[in-house]
Amino acid sequence: RFQCAVTPADLDEAVELGRAALVHCATEDMGTYLRDLANILQLRSAHLGHAHDIDEAIELHRKVILKLDSTTGETQTTLNELGRALVIRFNQRASPRDLDESVDLHRQALHSDTESHNTFLNYLADVLQIRFQEFGRKSDIDEAIALYEEAIRTRSRRNQNRSVVVHNLAYALLRRSRRQCGGCLHLCVQCSAIL
Repeated sequence: RFQCAVTPADLDEAVELGRAALVHCATEDMGTYLRDLANILQLRSAHLGHAHDIDEAIELHRKVILKLDSTTGETQTTLNELGRALVIRFNQRASPRDLDESVDLHRQALHSDTESHNTFLNYLADVLQIRFQEFGRKSDIDEAIALYEEAIRTRSRRNQNRSVVVHNLAYALLRRSRRQCGGCLHLCVQCSAIL
């Protein structure tokens, strides 16, 4: 229901239920319930701009990471989720440290052999592209482009998310070309051929 129409009441109820579930969950399920509550708080903060929600979400993601075996796919997913939460906080407060930490966390998540590896490529590239846009580090946009290209190479043509990555690559090339005065603008047009 929430995905169709964003309502603060649904988000508030989801947070309340998430907190209640934590009280009654088994010890071995605590990490899952903490992560779920963190994701709900993260979503509420992204939609409603509540700074305290994103701070709590980040704290909860950190607690989950401490509880998990660092070699599991679950840990990699939580690293990724924490990285995404830091981007939300960056969008609210513009702290460069949040973006830098997000990049580091996405890099750690990328060193997994999980089936989400391709998705993690895209997320890291997205954060690097944001950091380039904010601070103009050419190495960030160059790396983002290389990661998008790798994500495209490793996705089948039938993958439904392939077009999203191609779009992200085109946008990254456009951003870089604007800074370089046309150096790779022609490549943006050629991205449609990749599909």
